[in-house]
Amino acid sequence: KTVGRLENAIGWYHSHPGYGCWLSGIDVSTQMLNQQFQEPFVAIV
Repeated sequence: KTVGRLENAIGWYHSHPGYGCWLSGIDVSTQMLNQQFQEPFVAIV
């Protein structure tokens, strides 16, 4: 839906089905990169 204003992402989420709830090394790298541009930036697994 177009709303006519800018919106910012505040984080991201995904799952590891069957492997539990944890941030992989790639997840941590992704999170660190995103936090360089926006603080705070939330990761949910």
